[in-house]
Amino acid sequence: MKYSRSILSGVALGLLLATMSVAQRWPMPKRQPALASTGPRDSTALRRQAITFIKQVQGQALTTAQFRLENKPVPLRQMDCLQEVLVDKQTFTPAERQVIEAAAARKVARWATAELTATQLLDSDSVHKILKNWQEGWPYFHQHIGLDFHAFSFPIFIRNGTYCLFYSAMYCGGLCAEGQLTLYKREGAQWKAVQYYCQWVS
Repeated sequence: MKYSRSILSGVALGLLLATMSVAQRWPMPKRQPALASTGPRDSTALRRQAITFIKQVQGQALTTAQFRLENKPVPLRQMDCLQEVLVDKQTFTPAERQVIEAAAARKVARWATAELTATQLLDSDSVHKILKNWQEGWPYFHQHIGLDFHAFSFPIFIRNGTYCLFYSAMYCGGLCAEGQLTLYKREGAQWKAVQYYCQWVS
């Protein structure tokens, strides 16, 4: 069956008017902006607090030229150590465990020379590449870089900054390393270690 152009035009105009009428009565919801997939990053104030804490608990060790530190903070969310904390119901309240878990998942920037001026920062990606085959990698590391290196997590503060969870490790060979996740308590101007999680030695 054939239709004239005038009939087809009239039908198209009628559909357009009907659609506009529906849109006026039931407007489409506004598109919400996409949420950031990277998560919140550390603020300037939190970053400053973290660096101050690290300098206080590490002391003079950070000021020696022989102190080598991976420039990428250890991701606690990928470690079994964090699970020991999250099941510790005697030390932490449910709300505190939620805060700790969220903080461990937060992405943080790498340590910068401007923050730790006296510390020799090592590119984490390069270190892991060298030590992928540790039997060959460690002799190369000892010959060209140094005897050992350290790795830190980003400190997690709770209870208004009076307690802090902090992971630190030292690596010196294929079967030479140690580390622990430590809970610190602030006492005056000092930080005191009050509890340890997943202490290990190789």
